[in-house]
Amino acid sequence: QDHLLSGKCWKKFREMVQAQGGSLRCIESPEDYPKAKYSAKVISPKKGFITSIDALEIGLVGVLIGAGRKSIDESVDFSAGIWFHIRPGQYVENGQVLATIYTERNTVVANATKSV
Repeated sequence: QDHLLSGKCWKKFREMVQAQGGSLRCIESPEDYPKAKYSAKVISPKKGFITSIDALEIGLVGVLIGAGRKSIDESVDFSAGIWFHIRPGQYVENGQVLATIYTERNTVVANATKSV
């Protein structure tokens, strides 16, 4: 926690972004980052505790929406992604937003939402 408060983690994250060829502008001004054309909210069907999140399933949904790829020759849509509003161990109410899916692929939104 000391590293978080001192800014050491932020500095290291910036170094990692630069080392991978990323733009610091995108993390310093996220509002400038490309926005996906389509989005959909994942809504909790019941109240209770989030016990786990299936990382493999989330990864597969990421590929489906364009945030990942099946093979090296496929392109990645940098505006696609999944934003989690909750985390494991958290209590949620029926109808609460669990996640938001962003994509340029309108045809996959419904399936992606069901899978998350």
